Amino acid sequence: WPYHDKIFAHRGKIDRATLVGFAKQLGLNTGVFRKALQKRTCKAAVERDLALARKLEARGTPTFFVNGQKIVGAQPLRVFVQAIQGHLKKKLEP
Repeated sequence: WPYHDKIFAHRGKIDRATLVGFAKQLGLNTGVFRKALQKRTCKAAVERDLALARKLEARGTPTFFVNGQKIVGAQPLRVFVQAIQGHLKKKLEP
C-alpha cells in the first residue's frame, strides 16, 4: 500500500525511472521490480481490471458498489448506511 499511495500522490507525472525510484525509496528489491516491469508481469491483470472498470462505468476514484448501486467519490458514512439500509429494506419486504 505505501507504493500505491506514492503512485497515487504523483499520478500524471510518472515514467519508468520514477517507478523504480519509488521502489528504491520504499526499500523494495529493485532488481525484482525492474524485471517485473520489463516482463510486464502484471499487464494482463491490469488490463482485466481496466476492462471491468469500463464495463461498470467506474470512471472515478474511489468508486464503490453496494449491491450493484454505484457510489462515486469520497462520501460520508451516511451515504453508505442509507444505501445498505435501502437494500436491506427491499430484501426484507414481502
